[in-house]
Amino acid sequence: MTSSISRRTRAEIFLFMLTRTVINSGYRMVYPLLPLFAAGMGMRVAEIGIAFSVRSVLGVFNPFLASLVNARGRKNGLVLGSILFFIGCGITAVGQNFLSFIIGLSVFGVGGSDGSAFNWQNVGSYV
Repeated sequence: MTSSISRRTRAEIFLFMLTRTVINSGYRMVYPLLPLFAAGMGMRVAEIGIAFSVRSVLGVFNPFLASLVNARGRKNGLVLGSILFFIGCGITAVGQNFLSFIIGLSVFGVGGSDGSAFNWQNVGSYV
């Protein structure tokens, strides 16, 4: 019996799975390291946990954002998601207090996190 999946498709599936593994590891690796991050930032573990929980809760809005992105076009969605991702990274990097950390992490999460509507609504078109 021969396989009906082409070599290129197999390579694309492998690269997709590898990318998902790396992103999932980076996204979920935070939680066991919360005490280390809290000590490095001079915060309590509970405060850091709240910040990452806010980032995760914002995933509730992804279905609504995905429909907005589909209405405006995929290219525009990817550009907007990337811009939000970098803005969030910048706010998180230069912020001097807990509020700026939460805001930056939230903007980062909406723009480019693991389940971001801006980025993952395109996967079906390419794999």
